Amino acid sequence: MKLTRLGHTIKFIWEKILTICCLLITIAFLSWFIGGNIYNYLEKEQINQEVNNLTQELYQIKLIYNYKYGNVKLVEGKALISKPIYIELYPVNSQQTPRSTFFEFKQYFLDNGWVIDHERVYPNFYFMAKNERYLISMEWLSDERWVLIIRYNDFFNTYNL
Repeated sequence: MKLTRLGHTIKFIWEKILTICCLLITIAFLSWFIGGNIYNYLEKEQINQEVNNLTQELYQIKLIYNYKYGNVKLVEGKALISKPIYIELYPVNSQQTPRSTFFEFKQYFLDNGWVIDHERVYPNFYFMAKNERYLISMEWLSDERWVLIIRYNDFFNTYNL
């Protein structure tokens, strides 16, 4: 009889712990969602200014002018507060192989005081460079183009919030 009562008590405690965890997750999600939407509504001008600053910083990367490139676009995603932008780069000649472009851009950032935070060559060429203010990631996509993404180096952009 005591074992059954102990089992019932453990089950009761476990259910209460799960209920509390579910409530905490729901409260955290709603705080992020409501707070992010309020921020986007109230701070439109500041957000536009930050996107313009990122665009200017992106165009200061001299190597992009050696490639055919598209328009700067806002990264679409689940982030409500961070607003990274990207540009697509296309090779203009056969000497601009994925490997040579990868090492050319990587060396450019290293020479300009950036730190390479992540890099890989398989399955696609990819690296992330950072300095005190910005994070830049660059990846070769299988359809013959590079994507260069720039964002601020802050909490919201680091964790894509």
